[in-house]
Amino acid sequence: MMRRSIGAIVLGLSAAAFMMVTGLASARADELSDLRANQQLLQDRLDQLSQAPGNQPYGGIPLGAPPGAPVMSGSFPRSFLIPGTDTSLRIGGFVQGQVVYYIRGVDTNGVLNGQGGNSQTCMDGDGATCNLPSIPLKQHGQLTGPGVVEVAVAGNSRSTYWDESARLSQINFDARTPTPWGEARAYIEMDFAASSASNDTLYSNLTGVSNGWIPRMRKAFATLGGLQVGQDNGAFRDVSSEGEFVSSGDEGYAGRARVPDARYTWTTPGGFTFKIAAAEPVSEGNTPNGAIYEDTTPIPTAGQCGITTVVPTAATTTASVVSSATNVACLGAGAEADPFQNNFPDIIMTQRWDQPWGHLQLGEAMREITLNDGKYLNQNIVGYGAYLSGDLRPFYAAQGSWAKDDLGWGIGAGDGVGSLISDCYAVTTNFGANSTVASSNFTANRLLYDSGVRTKATPCWGAHVDALHWWTDQLRSNLTFGVTHQDVQGGLVLGTNCISTGGALGSANNNCGAAGAALNKELDLANINLIWSPVSFVDLGVEYSWGHRVTLVNLRGDSYVLSGMLKVKF
Repeated sequence: MMRRSIGAIVLGLSAAAFMMVTGLASARADELSDLRANQQLLQDRLDQLSQAPGNQPYGGIPLGAPPGAPVMSGSFPRSFLIPGTDTSLRIGGFVQGQVVYYIRGVDTNGVLNGQGGNSQTCMDGDGATCNLPSIPLKQHGQLTGPGVVEVAVAGNSRSTYWDESARLSQINFDARTPTPWGEARAYIEMDFAASSASNDTLYSNLTGVSNGWIPRMRKAFATLGGLQVGQDNGAFRDVSSEGEFVSSGDEGYAGRARVPDARYTWTTPGGFTFKIAAAEPVSEGNTPNGAIYEDTTPIPTAGQCGITTVVPTAATTTASVVSSATNVACLGAGAEADPFQNNFPDIIMTQRWDQPWGHLQLGEAMREITLNDGKYLNQNIVGYGAYLSGDLRPFYAAQGSWAKDDLGWGIGAGDGVGSLISDCYAVTTNFGANSTVASSNFTANRLLYDSGVRTKATPCWGAHVDALHWWTDQLRSNLTFGVTHQDVQGGLVLGTNCISTGGALGSANNNCGAAGAALNKELDLANINLIWSPVSFVDLGVEYSWGHRVTLVNLRGDSYVLSGMLKVKF
């Protein structure tokens, strides 16, 4: 009311002064009406300006916009001001229809002796979190240990697959409000790419009855000034150094892709940004039963090893273990227990420098990996690593489409860095190996079994290069290559240091190497695509991918994938 009164007084005095100066004491009635109309227009404009974000009090106090007030633009692009508040909201996302054709090399499920159809948990092409780590291996290989045994590997004859889906479609909400402590922000993003460990239950008859895709939370975080808590791209990750893909196609990147954390960010003049984060930990490792995380689901039908007896065999001078209940070798402990435990968050720091020509980012990380089986095993391994990345826009000062060309890159390494580089596992352990000595069996004598557990940090490195070229303002291509390599300690998972008395790999008294032999030593991925944007919010693309997998015992597999998409953003 005070603002309204002041405006009226000022306008009234101005009108009086105008009349006195010109000597129009007897102004005509129509001129007075015009003056009053102009006064009302000015007053209406003052009322409208009082609703603008810059003129509202901080703290989110509603100002009570009158009914029918126009919706005004928000404080950031493509947002609008929620009437009656100082909160700007943007609703966005896209619908992406996608076709993926595995010419060769799709991951398969366990039915038909490993020749079954795809499990449907990973139908987005190759990549660090998709098909690449599980490419079917070629037909034959050899293990070298106390004896040399030829191993038959499922060279899958059913590794061709066609899939169409819209599961990568996304929707997001972004709300921002100014406060005396900096901007408060709430952001949430979802897609429909949730998967389940119980594939045969959740995804039964998936393609015959509509579909089984369910919503999945990708990101959800809250910020106040420089403080952010929630789930977002990992602080170690550098999204602006990465390429653009039609399907899932990253390898050798600084991971983890999305992770809950608490972080604080400082921005200083000159384009410098500093960040420190405490991220949700995940203990992981390579074991004789395969690569597992702390939350890996045990095999539900696997029973614990029964009381064992030592039975001599004529073929070997070493005793072999036979279950007294089933007369077969005991299952590995990995089928009964997951020893990984999270005790301490991953500590991450990054330093970033942004310039018109691109950026540089350096990240450092420290982790703790814990193994604790609830009895006598309690081991703590400290891991660490660093990742240097950036992008270069060589023609940023030029005119035309070439000004948007970009070259992204990154390289990192560590000891025990694990999943902070895509597809790495932090440690290698012999926990889960079958015991071939009755006195040290997992259930018969846990103290003796646990005393034989050995765990070492696993060295790992990863690198990627991503080239983006704009042919025209509507047509662009990405050419990318990534590699991840880890040095798995084979003696811990193949048999030499397994909890046993020795014996040839694959023999009755030492089957430690069955799953350990399939652990990945190196993964390579190359992509090339062509994306056309006839309008700014529509992408139509096609992509070819080649993936290559090398295991601990040098078995190899290749995949060849052709993908296409139509994406409409809103």
